Amino acid sequence: MKKILMLLFAFFLVGSVLAQNESKHEFSLFGAFGMSTIKYSSSTVVRGSGTGGTLGLGYNYSLNKQWSLKTGLELSTYSSAASFSNYPSSYPSNDGQYDFDFRTIVSNYREKQGAKFLSIPLQAQFQSGLLKRNLFYTAVGFKLALPLSADYNIENTEMKNSGFYPVWSGEEDLVLSTQKFMGFGAFKRKGLEAALDFKPACIAALEAGIKWKTRKTSSVYTAVYFDLGLNDIKKGEKNLVQYNAQDPENFDNNSVLETDLTEKIRPMAFGLKLGFTFGGGI
Repeated sequence: MKKILMLLFAFFLVGSVLAQNESKHEFSLFGAFGMSTIKYSSSTVVRGSGTGGTLGLGYNYSLNKQWSLKTGLELSTYSSAASFSNYPSSYPSNDGQYDFDFRTIVSNYREKQGAKFLSIPLQAQFQSGLLKRNLFYTAVGFKLALPLSADYNIENTEMKNSGFYPVWSGEEDLVLSTQKFMGFGAFKRKGLEAALDFKPACIAALEAGIKWKTRKTSSVYTAVYFDLGLNDIKKGEKNLVQYNAQDPENFDNNSVLETDLTEKIRPMAFGLKLGFTFGGGI
């Protein structure tokens, strides 16, 4: 995080020098806030949207008085939540000696997720005069969002685990459901935290606002924005409750974002932006 802030600061200093000498170069410092969530579809999980924001530095290279190319660096945060009342599942496993089917019924599930991305936008911007000195602008394009960190917190869940051993010892089927030392029985989990691993995201980005001129080469601007991820950022799939043969009682509880309970995981954000520009000779 310190390295990123130092990079943003260096970007700002270089921009200040260039902006004073070249009217084609415009630099901006901005903050944004609104709904900023990890969007996904699911037939089982109830998704809760979260809030987040962005801090960033922008650079515009003017092609003419109306058109420019826009890029920069943006540090964005996202949050979301997940819940469901009941979910049964089973899969083949091995306890170190015998093959069996691990069965679980998960209920009263509550989870929160959070993520940070560093984005590099590439947009085309159009601007025109508005109310004498001010300018209306709109920008459209894409962002490459690189995941910096992500985590999840299982706030509450209840599980009933059992093991189905078909034709055990050549006699008859065996179901174990009370041997907690083997991972079977009723369990409760609260406050479990772990890291998430996401792929980079390609984001479609749209922004529109007004530059309120303060001096010849500077302005304050207000805008609205909408960002939507285009690709699925999930990395593989895991079981929601993963049997651990080495430590059966402490089985792994994975995030719903890592399982087949969720599909097409994408970052999405919209809200308000406030910034300051200098340079550009507007």
